[in-house]
Amino acid sequence: MLQSGKRENDTNELSVRSEVLKKIDRIASIRIPNDKEELFHLLSELSIHIKATKLSANDDDENRTRNQYYEALCEKYRQSIFKLESISPNDPQINYYKNILSKQPNDSIESSNNKNTENAKDSGSTKVIFKILFFLLICVALFFLTARYIKQILMVLCIAVAVVVVIFIIMKLIKRK
Repeated sequence: MLQSGKRENDTNELSVRSEVLKKIDRIASIRIPNDKEELFHLLSELSIHIKATKLSANDDDENRTRNQYYEALCEKYRQSIFKLESISPNDPQINYYKNILSKQPNDSIESSNNKNTENAKDSGSTKVIFKILFFLLICVALFFLTARYIKQILMVLCIAVAVVVVIFIIMKLIKRK
């Protein structure tokens, strides 16, 4: 009985995966037009699909597969906006279409374009924090060295290392959210 349910579940997952892959192939095969009016039409159609498709926060295989369709839609949408900006960079409708994608959860044109910049800022702030902590450790160590308290120096260094590790873990957890 258990095996029957597992086989049924596996069959369902394969069916969903196959269906989603077909949809992704259809999205990938859409030609982005060079004509501005056709491009507006394509962006309007894609925006309807994006608004109708919701990302799932569940991390099971089926939802990850379904989320791939959403990601394919968003990527084709971004490519279309890029094309529109190259054809008609001053068109006022560009902001309208950019705002549609930026209002979607977990996705925005600005964040996708600036992901590397944000990561660089995050790693830069991490380096600054570690430099400050390192400086403080050296100051504390020098203070205790001049006072000739070896046990206290070792204790402070151990505590300082523990604090640095805790701060690093907290920063990693914050970045994941």
